[in-house]
Amino acid sequence: MLNCPCILSNQVDVYSFGLLLCEMCVRELPVPQEVRCQIGQITNGALRGLIEQCVKRDPEERPTMNDIIYELEQLAQTKRM
Repeated sequence: MLNCPCILSNQVDVYSFGLLLCEMCVRELPVPQEVRCQIGQITNGALRGLIEQCVKRDPEERPTMNDIIYELEQLAQTKRM
């Protein structure tokens, strides 16, 4: 067991998913110091907004995975992806 004073939640997975989605959109590995700049390269505003929500500093402000799935389904239906 890790000796960590922080409490991990599913929101860590949301952050990671946001980075993965960013990586797929810009086709390059995320660079920790440049993540915000890399997100800014995404031309699809809906995807960019979703990724920005996923990587918020405060885990409580991030969407749930159910919210993310719903948003991606909506994007797929409107073909805005």
